[in-house]
Amino acid sequence: MGIGITNRMQTEKTLWEDKQSAEESRAQFEHAISMISDILWRYDVGSQAQNIGCYISPVADKMLGLPEGTIGNSFDKYCSYVHPDDLPVLQEILSNGIRAFAKDKTAEYRMRKADGSIIWVRSKGSAYSQPDGRVTVFGTTSDITERKRSEEALKESERLLASIIDFLPDATFAVNQEGKVIAWNRAIEEMTRIRKEAMMGKGDYAYAVPFFGKPRPILIDLILRDISEIEKKYISIKRKGNQL
Repeated sequence: MGIGITNRMQTEKTLWEDKQSAEESRAQFEHAISMISDILWRYDVGSQAQNIGCYISPVADKMLGLPEGTIGNSFDKYCSYVHPDDLPVLQEILSNGIRAFAKDKTAEYRMRKADGSIIWVRSKGSAYSQPDGRVTVFGTTSDITERKRSEEALKESERLLASIIDFLPDATFAVNQEGKVIAWNRAIEEMTRIRKEAMMGKGDYAYAVPFFGKPRPILIDLILRDISEIEKKYISIKRKGNQL
């Protein structure tokens, strides 16, 4: 009898120690995960395409300014903070990715923080088929708000520059480093009788046709590259710094 009690006590002690060890390991894991700036997540789908479980790292609460434990491992709670205009697209991307077992599928969308402000995030995930019929998607979600702001500032700057060029009294056009037309103002429309819409994005020296009747390098191309054949076509070319 005494031996039986001793064995049972030893078994209970071992189980308790194993539980303590598992809890400590989980706590260490959660602590390590919380130090990563990206949200780490897992989404499990059953054979009937139903959600049967998920994991969302605690970074989600931190990123959204929520009290710790608010989202937990609830995909529905996470989605409740996705901007309603972006949620259908996000769900469609996730659904298509699961069906196709897609790898490195990405989605950029907005989320509402606890204080009502909006942030941009980028989720990236890969879907894998499991032996028991499940499909598991592993992914990360990053805060890309600053990148989006920089992109928008650049677009606004480009719009402003395009507006300034458009209203210049002199006939003006611009090309990028690939030699494609990025500006064709109103004055040059009147001069050439060619609308901006017909010229924007054109390359292969298309901007020379209204003046020379054929596509060929012209003076503006000397800004981009040194082409001696172009200089021979002009009586005189003067250089002053980066101006011709």
